[in-house]
Amino acid sequence: ATYENCTHCIYKYIENNTRITAMLHEVIVKPSSLVITITPIPEVKAGEVFIVTGTINYNIKTISIENVTATITVNVKPYSVDVNPDGTYSKEITAPNKGGTYPVKITVVDYAYNLSAEETAQLIVKGKPAPPPDYTPLIVGTVIAVVIIIIIGVIFFKKREKIKPYLLILKAKIKKEEFIECGECGKKIPGTFKKCPYCGAEFEEELVKCSECSAFIPASADKCPKCGAMFEE
Repeated sequence: ATYENCTHCIYKYIENNTRITAMLHEVIVKPSSLVITITPIPEVKAGEVFIVTGTINYNIKTISIENVTATITVNVKPYSVDVNPDGTYSKEITAPNKGGTYPVKITVVDYAYNLSAEETAQLIVKGKPAPPPDYTPLIVGTVIAVVIIIIIGVIFFKKREKIKPYLLILKAKIKKEEFIECGECGKKIPGTFKKCPYCGAEFEEELVKCSECSAFIPASADKCPKCGAMFEE
C-alpha cells in the first residue's frame, strides 16, 4: 500500500489500483457520575482540630479530575476544599465546642460535565452535650405580664365610676364640644354635663355666664359662687 498524504485526519492510500479514503472521527467519552469517598473520622474532643480526607473521581478511571468545586459542611458551617489532580482532598476543621454527633457532608460540583454529588459521614465529638433550651425566663415573664394585666383590669373595674367622667371629657375634647367652667371649682367641663366630675357639683337648671368672671353658674343664682358678684335682676 502506498500512503499519499494525511490532512485533517483524512487518510488516503492506493492498493491494487484502488484508491481508498478513510476519515477518522473523534469520539469524546464523558463520565456519567462522580465517585466520592470520605475516610472514617476518628472521635475527637470538643474544639479540637481534625482532618477530613477522601477522594473524588469520575466513574471512568481514565479521566482525570479537574474543574470541580468541593465544599465540606460540618454542623451547617461550610468550608471550601481544594482537590488535588489525583482526586485526593484534605481539610483541617475545628470540631464544635459541644459534645454530640454531627454530620460531615462533602458536596462536589463539576461545571464542565454538569455533574454533582455528595457524600456524608458522622463526626463524634466528646464533651458535654448541649443543654436543653431553658424556657424558665419566658414562663416567668409571661406569668408576670398576665398578673400585671389582671391587676390593671381589677383597678380599672373598681375605679370605673371615677374614671368614666374623665373618659367622657377626653371624648368631648376629641369631638371638639363646647366647654364651660364649673361654678363651684372653676374646672373646664363639657357643657352637656349635669354634674362636675371634679367637685361633684350638680347642675339641675340652665347655666349662664357670670358677667364679672365669666364662670358658668345657675341662671337663678343671685350671687356668683366664684367671684361673689351680686345680681339684682
